[in-house]
Amino acid sequence: MPDPPSRKELQRRVQELEALKSQLRAAERSLRRSEERFSAFLYNSPVGAGIWDREFRYLYLNEVLQKINGPDMEAHLGHTVAEVLPKAAPIIEPLFEQILATCQPQLNLELSGEVPSAPGKLRHYLVSYFPMAIMDGQPQYIGGVVVDITDRKHAEAALTRSETKFRTLFENMAQGVFYQQADGCLSDANSAALEMFGLTRDEFLGRTSKDPRWRVVTEAGRELPGEQHPSMMALKTGKAVRDVILGVFN
Repeated sequence: MPDPPSRKELQRRVQELEALKSQLRAAERSLRRSEERFSAFLYNSPVGAGIWDREFRYLYLNEVLQKINGPDMEAHLGHTVAEVLPKAAPIIEPLFEQILATCQPQLNLELSGEVPSAPGKLRHYLVSYFPMAIMDGQPQYIGGVVVDITDRKHAEAALTRSETKFRTLFENMAQGVFYQQADGCLSDANSAALEMFGLTRDEFLGRTSKDPRWRVVTEAGRELPGEQHPSMMALKTGKAVRDVILGVFN
């Protein structure tokens, strides 16, 4: 039988065990702090955040995502996407399957669908989903962030409708209308203006008032240099120039 360890050897082993225990306690404290920071980050995030397992069950979600979806926390945790969001699941689940199959994120996607928080209404979201805790090339979890962009989409649609109405009015006015940038470059004109100037749109766009091809004269017949054109004076002074009679050779 081997000789029993000496007192000195026993002391050395005890010291090693105590050092190991101290290291473990420090690692546990560091892990707790890390988890607390992570939880605080997700909880206070202004966007919806969630974590799902490989069966698409909710493991974690913050309050923002819970409010976006509608059901309470208990109805989420441990339940699948299909159970929580039955009408949106056919859109979300293929993205999760793609992440598990490729280990690649699905970023900045605009998704639209109906969720329990707004039954019967189409909502719009900007989402990013990504693999987490990759082991042997396989994600163990799926993380995601969700932003409700419904109000933005409605504003964009309203702006598009307004621009369409304005463009229709602009193109069908009997009066000639053109736009000139601060540097004097002509950037747009309606059909009436092009007809008055005797130019095509391509010939008109990009010119400046100083272009030598312009021949503009006053009511008295004096040729007007480009920097004195009414539009250029308005740009220079920031004031409207009204009721000026000019002639343009075309």
